[in-house]
Amino acid sequence: METQPIIATHAEDPDGIIAHALLMRALDISTITPSSDAHHFLRYDTLPQDFETINSLLTQTPSDLYIADIAFNDSLVTARDGQLVQDVAKNASTVTWFDHHENTKRKIPLLEDFGVNVVYNHQSSGLQVQRHYRLNEAYEVLLGRIAHGHDHKKVGSTHRNILLGDELQSIITLANVDNPKLLMDLAIDLRDENCFDDYQLKPHWRSVADESKSQQEKAIGILEKCLEFETVAGQRVLWAETSPYLSSKPGPRYLMEHYGDQFDLCVSLFGHPVRNHIIDGKPKSDFPIQDLCQSLGGGGRGKSGGFSLPESLQSPVEIESAKELIKEKIKYYSRPA
Repeated sequence: METQPIIATHAEDPDGIIAHALLMRALDISTITPSSDAHHFLRYDTLPQDFETINSLLTQTPSDLYIADIAFNDSLVTARDGQLVQDVAKNASTVTWFDHHENTKRKIPLLEDFGVNVVYNHQSSGLQVQRHYRLNEAYEVLLGRIAHGHDHKKVGSTHRNILLGDELQSIITLANVDNPKLLMDLAIDLRDENCFDDYQLKPHWRSVADESKSQQEKAIGILEKCLEFETVAGQRVLWAETSPYLSSKPGPRYLMEHYGDQFDLCVSLFGHPVRNHIIDGKPKSDFPIQDLCQSLGGGGRGKSGGFSLPESLQSPVEIESAKELIKEKIKYYSRPA
């Protein structure tokens, strides 16, 4: 029996899930019942553990591995004393890695030394997959555009591709908090053209998105009451203690749209069980957000970055400790060159 390829993509936004669906189409995984061993949805706060799981599978059965929308950040670079990703590449039959994050760009030579085929440019990973494999059916082109448009969304954009991406984000956010199995279901339905029709979600997914939006509305009501502005080393910082139902993009994008003219840096600290947190900056800011996030083992793209903490934030003491850590980093990276 032919060995099934392993697909591992970002779990937390439409780009990763669309890339997963498009990879299934490109690799002709359309009649095989997906198994948990062949399909992985990766979160930034559990990346090393997720790669260990994949490596164990590859050790048992070497397979072609396809990764998309995952930055090769410091948590992966240093995992298992720098050996983890190298072992994954050694144990896989082949590794193809689609990405658009700065961390990955800087480490392309290292990945290539490991034998990884890196497909890198500024486009979203979903769009890269669509173009790389020449998936040129109208539906496939649309998926690539939705992935790219949503990943590069500008404040106030109302393009229908982006609005549909927002709907998918609502589903994905709820899935990550309450029901990760929905991610596989969503990827399958996106693969099979069974998720939306004429830019409208089909009834099953409509109900999931509506449930997520209800949770988000409640979360925003609470968020509005606990925003805190503070000046740190000359930077106007907005601290936002944010519900996991607003991770990883709904909350930060809401804050950028409604408060973007009032801060230089916005720090979104998400509640349990999320451990990956987001820092956003002004489009024209020269503050090195990516350097700050990389110093915490994370990374990013443009004026947005993320980093993970060892434990989720569940108490006021833990939240204040996280703030103090970030304040020290802001002070350090605000120093004159």
